[in-house]
Amino acid sequence: MISMGHDDRATINAVLAGDKEAYGALVVRHSAKLFRMAFRITGNAADADDVVQDAFLRGYVKLESFESRSEFGTWIYRIGVRCALDKVTARRTDETSRVADETDAEDAAVRQRVQGEVRQLPVLLRLYRL
Repeated sequence: MISMGHDDRATINAVLAGDKEAYGALVVRHSAKLFRMAFRITGNAADADDVVQDAFLRGYVKLESFESRSEFGTWIYRIGVRCALDKVTARRTDETSRVADETDAEDAAVRQRVQGEVRQLPVLLRLYRL
């Protein structure tokens, strides 16, 4: 069993005992490592900042479930990896949706143009489908 650092253990105990401000020490201690990982996965600083914030928020909410079998840094790092992957997936989904919307708009514009051209044809030509 890996022994968790005394500082992290004491800080976690303080948070669980009601000292909400103590969680800030964990954030300060581990945020740089999380940011570097998040930046490597997401590819930009703004998303990496969001990932770090999301990871520490999830960690705070789930702190009671932390079992101390691993170190806090490992635990929060893994949460950060999941947050970063979620961010990349969401960005890809947004990009796919945006492209689909643009394609739909282009298709609608072409359809509208063709219908306009067909309306300008003589009536007899509009009755036959070519």
